[in-house]
Amino acid sequence: MVQGVLTSNESVKFYTGIPSLSWFMLLVYTFFPCAGKMKYWDKNKDQKCYYQDDPEKEKPGRKRKVELKEEFILVLLRLKLGLMERHLADMFSFCKHS
Repeated sequence: MVQGVLTSNESVKFYTGIPSLSWFMLLVYTFFPCAGKMKYWDKNKDQKCYYQDDPEKEKPGRKRKVELKEEFILVLLRLKLGLMERHLADMFSFCKHS
């Protein structure tokens, strides 16, 4: 699973480019309070969508299939290693979109 990236300082550096596991965790604890409320890009952004206006929702937009930490790791893997979305989905057994 994605957590295998966080097994050692060497694996964190290889897979993400971040120097160590402690640096990774520092980034997580620094950015995640704001990242939890992040609005994702919406291809229908020019149309009025009311799902963003629900004050009961903790995070706007559709429900995510992975946790924020896993999503962060996947983005770092894609950026550092240049992996395609399909490759990441196959590697980590995520549902693929057509």
